[in-house]
Amino acid sequence: MRTRLRSVFDRLFTGCTYLVVAMMVAVLLVILIPIFRRGASAIVFRETIEFRRLQFDMNDRGDIEVLKAEEKQENQFRSKVYKQIEDFKQAVDTAALFDRADEIYRDFNDELRQADIPRTQYLTTRIVNQQIRDHLRAAFEAGDPNQAKESLDSVMEFSEDQRFVGTVAEEFFELAQQFRGTLEQIDLASQRKYLAEVEQVEEIVRRMFGPKPGEPV
Repeated sequence: MRTRLRSVFDRLFTGCTYLVVAMMVAVLLVILIPIFRRGASAIVFRETIEFRRLQFDMNDRGDIEVLKAEEKQENQFRSKVYKQIEDFKQAVDTAALFDRADEIYRDFNDELRQADIPRTQYLTTRIVNQQIRDHLRAAFEAGDPNQAKESLDSVMEFSEDQRFVGTVAEEFFELAQQFRGTLEQIDLASQRKYLAEVEQVEEIVRRMFGPKPGEPV
C-alpha cells in the first residue's frame, strides 16, 4: 500500500514539475518572442525610401504613388523634428535672438514709412518700436531670470497697442512669449552649454534622418 502511494506521489510530483517547467517556458516565450522579433527587424535590412526611389528612377520598379506618399510622410516627420530643434536653438542662441529682434525692428520701420499717418505719430511710433526692441535685447542678455521677466513685461505692455496690431511688430510679442517659456525650462547661465549640446543633437539627427526637407543633400 505504501509503495503504491509513494508511486502515485512520485508521479504527481513529476507531473507538477513538468507543468511548472512548461509554464516557465511559456512565460519566457511570451517575453522573448517580441524581443527577438524586434531585434531581427533591426538586423534584417529593409528597403529605405531612398533605395526605393533609386530603384524607381533607375529601373522603373515600384509604385510611384505609394513612394510619393511615403516621402511626404517622411518629410513631415523630419520637418517636425528639425522645427523642434530650431525652436530650441533660437531660444538659447542669444546672437540669433538679437538678430531676430533687430530684423523685426527694421521691418516694422519699413512698414511705418509706407503708412499714411501724421509725422508726429510716425516719429513717436518709431521711438516706441526702438524701446520694444531694446527691452527684448535686455531680456535676452539678462543673466538673472527675474530681470529678464521684467524686461519681457515691458515688451508685453504694448501687445495690444493698436499701432502694432496687425503689423510685423506682433512678432516682437511672439518672440517675448517664446523666451518667457524658455526661462521656465533653462538656466540662463548655461545657455552656451545648451546651444553646444543641441547642435550636437542636430548633427546626430542629420546623420540618422538626413538633411532638412528642402535642404540640398
